[in-house]
Amino acid sequence: SFEVVPHQDQDKRHLIKNSFAVELCKGSRKLRHLFLFNDVLVCAKYKGRGEKSTFHLDWFIPLCEVLIIEWPSSEPKETKPANLVSLKSAASSLRDTILQAEKDEKWNVKGKGA
Repeated sequence: SFEVVPHQDQDKRHLIKNSFAVELCKGSRKLRHLFLFNDVLVCAKYKGRGEKSTFHLDWFIPLCEVLIIEWPSSEPKETKPANLVSLKSAASSLRDTILQAEKDEKWNVKGKGA
């Protein structure tokens, strides 16, 4: 874990999730790596060069200081959300049709050469 990030008991810190993310900073986008520990959120810059790759601490915030505010989305929302079950069924049916068509095509190609 990140030893530079203060913690009363380093042995109890454990990683929950990590992922690449894009940070919008002063109007420009920057690739970052987020590490979510049980007590802190850490943002690091990824430096990958050949076989050597490292992370450089950019910022961190203890989870006890995090406040999540949900803003109403300005994105247009669906007025009639699709029925997820019917979409899954339609996708499954389409997949089966495509697989059957691929099998028929292989059979027809093999049958013509024989």
